[in-house]
Amino acid sequence: MFASNSPARSGVARHLLAEGARIEARNLDGDTSLMRAAFGGHEALVQLLLDLGASRLPKDSAGDDARALAVKAGHVGVVERLKTAEEAEAAKRPVGCSTVGDWLLHAFGLGAVTK
Repeated sequence: MFASNSPARSGVARHLLAEGARIEARNLDGDTSLMRAAFGGHEALVQLLLDLGASRLPKDSAGDDARALAVKAGHVGVVERLKTAEEAEAAKRPVGCSTVGDWLLHAFGLGAVTK
């Protein structure tokens, strides 16, 4: 997937995923394709990867996620896309569930959700 940060990257990314590439694969530095696209300022590729199910949560070896990398690189548009994705994800959670773990506990009746 990392080659898809080159020209025609969206088409390449779609092709690689269709051929079985793992969207969450990491390079030797621990970066996912979403992290690389975010750090490189590739807004369209960031959106495509999010639309195709890439997680915003993984962190690289320095502890940075895609949003932190975009902030460090000064890519405001990418930061906004990632923030919008985070807000959309949060809006889908039941009231009181701040994390996926909270939601799973709630969904399976294993924990009380309080407001």
